Amino acid sequence: MSARSAGRVAGWLLLLVPFVPLAPLFGEINRPTGIVPPGEALLGVFVFGALTLLVARFVPVSIPDRALQALEHEGGPGSRVAAGSFAAIAMLLLVTAVFAFSRRPLLIDSVVQLFQARIFASGRLYA
Repeated sequence: MSARSAGRVAGWLLLLVPFVPLAPLFGEINRPTGIVPPGEALLGVFVFGALTLLVARFVPVSIPDRALQALEHEGGPGSRVAAGSFAAIAMLLLVTAVFAFSRRPLLIDSVVQLFQARIFASGRLYA
């Protein structure tokens, strides 16, 4: 088996990792401790490894090189691409916040950030 086909087989096998039942292998996940259990760390490595292999496999080498060269020239097409990408991501986040989360923070950190933003928007540093 050549290295090319071995890499392809490894990439496809890594895509099956999310379907592996981790609880029977590593036990239940103890989330309040804040420690990432080995099962989740292993799953993250395999999933991102699989995605990296697939991207490296299907994206020609010249595309990232050309994108980096375009971004290095100030005022050129790269700066317009960067500005457009920033605007597109900002719009995507706004649409997600409005339609998926009904403009409500879901995590306590988001609630605190919103509270602090309202304090700062009122022109004061503390409440």
